[in-house]
Amino acid sequence: MYQRIEGGIFLTNETLYRILLGVVLVLAAVAAGLHYFVEDDAFISFRYAKNFAEGNGLVWYHDLREFGFTNFIFTVAVALLSYIGLNPETAAFILTFPAFLASVMLTVQLSLMVGSSKKVALITGLVVGTHYTISSYASSGMETAVQMMLVLATYVQIFRYTEGKHHVSPWGIGASAALALLCRLDSALLLFYAYLYLLAYHFRQWRMQGNAYVGQRTVWLPSAVMVLVPIGAVAAMMGWSYWYYGSALPNTYYAKFGVVGEFISEGLQYGYSYLQAECFFPLVLLALTCVTCLEAAIRKLAVNPKVLYLIGACFLWWIYIISIGGDFMEFRLLVPMLPLFYVGCFGMIETVLDHRKVRFWCAMAVVCVGVNIAHGFVFEYGNILVDSVKRLNGLVRKDEPNWTVTGTSLRKLFYTGGPDDVVLALHPVGAIPYYSGLVTVDEFGLNDRWVALYGVPGRIMAGHRRRAPFNYMVDRGVNLLIDFPKYYCPDTSTMVPKRYYWVPLIMIPLDGGCYLLANYLKPHEKVDRLIAEGKIRRIPPDAAKSEDGDYYTIGIPPFN
Repeated sequence: MYQRIEGGIFLTNETLYRILLGVVLVLAAVAAGLHYFVEDDAFISFRYAKNFAEGNGLVWYHDLREFGFTNFIFTVAVALLSYIGLNPETAAFILTFPAFLASVMLTVQLSLMVGSSKKVALITGLVVGTHYTISSYASSGMETAVQMMLVLATYVQIFRYTEGKHHVSPWGIGASAALALLCRLDSALLLFYAYLYLLAYHFRQWRMQGNAYVGQRTVWLPSAVMVLVPIGAVAAMMGWSYWYYGSALPNTYYAKFGVVGEFISEGLQYGYSYLQAECFFPLVLLALTCVTCLEAAIRKLAVNPKVLYLIGACFLWWIYIISIGGDFMEFRLLVPMLPLFYVGCFGMIETVLDHRKVRFWCAMAVVCVGVNIAHGFVFEYGNILVDSVKRLNGLVRKDEPNWTVTGTSLRKLFYTGGPDDVVLALHPVGAIPYYSGLVTVDEFGLNDRWVALYGVPGRIMAGHRRRAPFNYMVDRGVNLLIDFPKYYCPDTSTMVPKRYYWVPLIMIPLDGGCYLLANYLKPHEKVDRLIAEGKIRRIPPDAAKSEDGDYYTIGIPPFN
């Protein structure tokens, strides 16, 4: 078939498809560029990578082996690229941006496998590629895009294998599944339905061919490879982690998981926030999918079973997200599932509504892309439970003063690289510890196994249910307790927020003219010297407070 375009030039359908696919990828790349940001938590992996590049191993800081990251293979990859001279942030982007574009292409391929229309497949790729949250995590420094790519690659390979595509290697399936699990262990939930589909395929073949089918070496050997390779990879990672860190699972597991269902209310709010950001259109799409599913059953239409498995994987993932209480980063945990959702919904709709309904599919594309664009405006500042991409980026880079400036300023004041450096304690342990280079106690225990196991339990938020007790920070020799960074800028502020008022409060000068507020726990020679020189200002515990008791009143001279 040929398509005539202006000027009398003729294109084959395949050539036109390739051109349109290229356009989809360009639009996806533009969306990713517009939404570029860096997340504070990414600097946790960067710190491990930096220490590895400097010859200290995958450690939180020198001589302290903490298993403080959940993205094992991603952190290792960033560490290896850092070892050959790349900045960790650049190394992460080199991994995540191509993974995002590959995910768009895999989404198109997966859509072609559950439907028959290249038109619908391209629309699905366009919707995924321009999705505000998905395209944002093409950067961020997090492993999210890589996990999404590996999950999609496993689904595509398994579906091709069950279609009799002999060029699909069982070793390739096993490798992509293994990498997905090593990237994040919770990928097992997304891959469950892929392997369930593979099991159902073998069961159908057994029913047709009998026991002779199961006995074939060409059946059980590839199946064993596809199953045992990921299991072996995870076992090897856990074994190495236990040897190296003293724990098979990362600290995050102990810090985040407590009583089952403890954070379901937060999980439901997390889901509602996503629907709100998407103008509730996912509910419309899901309702349309259910209607077409019912229509297919009434009309006895043949439904591609792949569609049902993809939608089943999405529901399982939603149950998981709700049960753990979601996350504070703008819908990061939903990203690996969203391509499966769109492929499944569009595939189900296509079963009943012929892809030749051009007006419907054009309208669907316009609405979905419009919702993607609106998302960035509707959810611009986030809410009390979920921080928007704009806020996350502002904390690290854009707002003044930010955590990058804080970390670099602390490094100038205190860092020597010696064992007697100032010790910090705070809970956004990304950019500040990374740029300062100082020993840091993680108040929420993600990089401190003792806190993760024995910290004071408190229903603070999902993923941060334990906290370092005050006595523990004293025992660890913490000099500066920063907690969540707060600042005083003389040009714009007249009040200083009260912290632990029984502990002296100091004002640490930052580049740009603002001050970081910190509680001064254990005396340190450098801090005392800077106080004596007047560079660091000090408020004693008995300073005058305003009537509401939440702020220190600034006088002239403001500090002792």
